[in-house]
Amino acid sequence: MSDSIQSISGHIVILGWSRRVERIVRELRNDVHRLAGEMRPILIITEQSLSQTKTDFERVYFLHGRYNDMEVLRRANLDTAHSLLIPTTIPEADAADGQSVFSLLAALSVNPSLRVCVEVARAESSDTLSYIRRKGVTEGDVEIVSFESFAERILAQTAVNRGVSRVYDHLLSFGTDSNEVYMLPLPANWHGKTFRALFQHCFEREVIVIGFERAGQLCLNPKNRDTLLAPDDAIWFIAYDKAAGIACIGK
Repeated sequence: MSDSIQSISGHIVILGWSRRVERIVRELRNDVHRLAGEMRPILIITEQSLSQTKTDFERVYFLHGRYNDMEVLRRANLDTAHSLLIPTTIPEADAADGQSVFSLLAALSVNPSLRVCVEVARAESSDTLSYIRRKGVTEGDVEIVSFESFAERILAQTAVNRGVSRVYDHLLSFGTDSNEVYMLPLPANWHGKTFRALFQHCFEREVIVIGFERAGQLCLNPKNRDTLLAPDDAIWFIAYDKAAGIACIGK
């Protein structure tokens, strides 16, 4: 194992290497992250031979080993990682989701407070992972992405709202000429103030506040614009980059 991997911290760990993962890495190496100074190291754990995993992306490292091998996960410095991505890496949906569950449990055994984003192929599998999360297996933040559910909902939306898929595509693509969705913890200077006041303040500065999150519940475009913002709230907004939101809202 190289010295770069042994000393790595604050990094993003990704399980598996494929064309899909390469596209994920390309998004994470977009100019938006470069200009914002958010080029976190990326460590990819792969079961392939390291000779098959060459890439031109900067600060991207590879570690050979099995995804649910706790010793391999320890060598990936999960205890100091920023986050872990578990994408679907094999075509058989049921087998892929089973592997994702085992990989998640192994990772949480190494670092129970780890921030994890896990992809599942079947919508039913997200229920299994939600059950694991509710049972307190993790102290961290486990986010579940079901592309089956996403695809179904976008298709349904597109059927009645022509062009809506382009809006989602725009918001989900990092680019210097596109807007993205970001989240920030509510700064102290906004505690006790209304959502209306925050919305108007940001709108005049090219940042669109779309809602807030409180105690795990998301409230988008709240009907009561005079809702008072609380210290533990998180603010969701649309902007050209996260720095614009920080400059507008504070931190």
